[in-house]
Amino acid sequence: MGALIDVVGHFGTTFSYATVGSMVARALREHGLLGSVWNVDAAWHPSFGDLRSITAEMMPATHVLVFAGPFHYMDAYPLQYGRARSAIFMSPNTDRLAPEHAETCGKYGLAVVPSAWCESAVRASVDPETQVAHLPLGTSVAFSGSRRDRVFQLGMRLSRRRKNPPCRVLHFSTDQSWPGRKGTEELLAAWALLSCSGRLRGAHLTVHVPPALNADAEYRCRDLEVDESVTVAITEEHGSDDDPLSLMLDGADLVVAPSRCEGFGMMLLASLVAGVPLLSTYNTGHADFLARSPGWMGIPTAQTGPLHGEDGLCPVVEPEVLAQGLAVAMRPGARRALLQSGLSFDAGDSWGTWPEATRLWVARLTEWVEETA
Repeated sequence: MGALIDVVGHFGTTFSYATVGSMVARALREHGLLGSVWNVDAAWHPSFGDLRSITAEMMPATHVLVFAGPFHYMDAYPLQYGRARSAIFMSPNTDRLAPEHAETCGKYGLAVVPSAWCESAVRASVDPETQVAHLPLGTSVAFSGSRRDRVFQLGMRLSRRRKNPPCRVLHFSTDQSWPGRKGTEELLAAWALLSCSGRLRGAHLTVHVPPALNADAEYRCRDLEVDESVTVAITEEHGSDDDPLSLMLDGADLVVAPSRCEGFGMMLLASLVAGVPLLSTYNTGHADFLARSPGWMGIPTAQTGPLHGEDGLCPVVEPEVLAQGLAVAMRPGARRALLQSGLSFDAGDSWGTWPEATRLWVARLTEWVEETA
């Protein structure tokens, strides 16, 4: 038996780190590279039942790949496996790491990052002895599989011979604190500006948030007097599965993602893979795939500023600028143009999905174990 990689992660939710860790673990398993899967959460999410039973067998793993924040207690893995054989997934939000996070990351021989934004932040914060591998993430094939039907239905809504129906706008947030990094507060402020100026024209906004943000979002909507045109939808406590997310995309004419920062931007990519027009910022991790994708409009961000609870800087979203972009993107003509540009994009059904991304992960991790065997 050759070298094996143990995977460590937070598998008690379906949030981003758990999603990435599970997809990579399954791909490693398919190629005979997976050792054990260790969950650092108190319980396993049902979505990862197939990984829960994977434990060390006859031969212990030689390498470890950690999908968790670089907190001091993650120092244990380089000590156990050796620095050269220890890798950690790094997805920073701002342009540099906090000193304590940089210290822990620097104890690993390999940092795997999902975007050029993250690579720049990591390289600026750790010494050159830590290698950095830039590997993309993906999104579920469930979104790409229903793309053609979804685009057809959206097109039908715009081609009816009666007055165009009001725009259904959808926003996803995975923030666990307020203020956050997904631009939810700025979006509600921009929505209020459009409401006051009479430019909503019957449009409705659904804000999809975790339970931790529910009260803050509800109160803000009431304070801004937009609660009649905004629905705050609450996710499951431990994250949403693909099916409910796909249904939400089915009911949207436009996804708006005014994120101040993204390590990669899986839900933004999901919108494009699903064929739903997207209004988005474009300065951080999501720049990697937006640069070669159709079907989206940009929200300009002219300056950077601090992010609550984190070191470093990231782009600032101005509600006035966002309101202007929303007013344009919600127009039937703009949405029709975005749909048509998406239809003309022929990158294959696997574009942006996990099978395409994990193929690159397996190739790079294979090189890594061979180099450090």
